[in-house]
Order: sequence, then structure tokens, then C-alpha cells
Amino acid sequence: MVPTPPSGNLSTPDVIFTAAGNITISLATTNIPSGTPLTLRITAAGQVITAQSTPTDAAGNATATVAVPGGVGTIQAFATYVPAP
Repeated sequence: MVPTPPSGNLSTPDVIFTAAGNITISLATTNIPSGTPLTLRITAAGQVITAQSTPTDAAGNATATVAVPGGVGTIQAFATYVPAP
């Protein structure tokens, strides 16, 4: 569980991947249209990993399962949304 709000400070990480393997990341959004997938960018052990989440549901929630290396890293999530003309 990541603290709220996360510090984003690598000197005092919010989460450490204690071992390499698959993790499931639960995402909670606000003001993102339902059905929008999120892109995740994970950095750890000198690697950059990208993954796509499930589309957001009506409550703004999505998940992504990603294989990560052990150690300290970062997780960023972002969405791209183009409104209809």
C-alpha cells in the first residue's frame, strides 16, 4: 500500500519491490472518462518498463499487472484523452 499522498522521494521510497516478480497495481482516478486505459512507466534496477492498464471503470478504477525487478524504483501513471470535437 502506497501512503497518501506519496512522497515521490527516492531517498525515502514509498514502496520497495522486495523481490522480482509480477505485481498488480490498483489505480484510482478522478476526472478521467470511463473506459480510458492508463499507461504506466516503471523504473527499477536500471530498467524502464511500460504497461497498459485495464480501461477505467465507472468509478475511475483500473488495474495493471507488471513484472518488476527487485529494488527501489518509480511508478508513474498517465492517461491520454482527446475530447470529441
